[in-house]
Amino acid sequence: MELAGGIILGITLLFSLLAFNPSGTSWFDGFIKFLSTPPSTEQVAGIGSAEINAEPKKQAFALSSTVFANGSVMPARYTCDGSTALTTSGLNISPPLSISGVPEKAQSLVLIMDDSDAVGGTRTHWVVFNIPPTVREIPEGKEPPGRVGLNSWGKIGYGGSCPSDQKEHKYVFRVYALSRTLPLRVGSTKAEILTEMKGYVLAQTELIARYKVNIK
Repeated sequence: MELAGGIILGITLLFSLLAFNPSGTSWFDGFIKFLSTPPSTEQVAGIGSAEINAEPKKQAFALSSTVFANGSVMPARYTCDGSTALTTSGLNISPPLSISGVPEKAQSLVLIMDDSDAVGGTRTHWVVFNIPPTVREIPEGKEPPGRVGLNSWGKIGYGGSCPSDQKEHKYVFRVYALSRTLPLRVGSTKAEILTEMKGYVLAQTELIARYKVNIK
């Protein structure tokens, strides 16, 4: 009986201490009210709102290909190497390209392919401008929509890799996003295009391929 009485007394004292609050509202009553009050609609709606309302990360402007990785060897079918009517080893056709992360304000794209290791200086293999900014894929052997410029051989269209010095060359595909279309005709030179681009480049990206005649 004495033990039971002591326990009852202790519990009574504990609740008395918890209930003491000079403001007149007991801590215990406040705690019970907190537990029994359901969260508001605003509180529920706010759960995870930071993640839901956060702006998605913008994809980086990039150029890629399904047939070679950046910095790797270009397959022979996209070169002049071994090109004959009886073989497909060197078809001298343009490789497939993929464009992603085009800036929202872009009005046109420009594609330029250069051989930076050519004998006598840089040679331009491919120039296309006024490409619609909505273009995401350029199929193998196809010109993208737009206007095609002159390559270094004075021809309109793609000229495949064809190093004449038996050395490995680096071929750079560049895509520029512009805030305008260019007032140039089909068959314009790279120099003319670069001049008209000045001050209108929003972003640029590149893809590099290597090639050497009969490279293993």
